[in-house]
Amino acid sequence: MPISDADMQKIVKEGDVHLLVEKAEELGKVLKGYATTTQIRRLFSTFRQIEMSWPHSAQTAEQQAQRDEAYRALILFGPRLEYQTQKHAGLRRLADALKAGIRHVDRNERKTLQHLAEFFEAVVAYAIIETEKPKPH
Repeated sequence: MPISDADMQKIVKEGDVHLLVEKAEELGKVLKGYATTTQIRRLFSTFRQIEMSWPHSAQTAEQQAQRDEAYRALILFGPRLEYQTQKHAGLRRLADALKAGIRHVDRNERKTLQHLAEFFEAVVAYAIIETEKPKPH
């Protein structure tokens, strides 16, 4: 079942860690067989670069400019997700969840980006766990 916009709002804006883990586990399990860990990690790497470029505070004009550039990169990550989904249909559920999460990231609240990053990281972890589980004989 797709992750609802309301759930992503709770995860990103409110930081609901229990819902984050629950939905990340569901999504990670669903991705098995539909998307490779390489495809997922490639997207995660790009997302992580955006997160790292977002300053922890925006008190100076330079920090505000860095924040604005990182926010711009985050918004443009949405079309990249869509493109990757066109190439690899198995990424659709992940892309839809992340695009919903991106809509709830507040440019002035870095913690919202952090919550989305934690969600994405948990999805990656669960997807890898599912992929590396031994197959029953």
